[in-house]
Amino acid sequence: MMEKNFGGWQKQPNKLNIQGTIEKAIEELTKEEVELIASRKN
Repeated sequence: MMEKNFGGWQKQPNKLNIQGTIEKAIEELTKEEVELIASRKN
């Protein structure tokens, strides 16, 4: 498996990020555009 240098969770212009990568994978599988939303309980 190739190592990735993610620039964090949230989508950011011109940076590899986890949110954008997961959204793209879901879109490729389902042919539907999605937007992930994450939250954190304090």
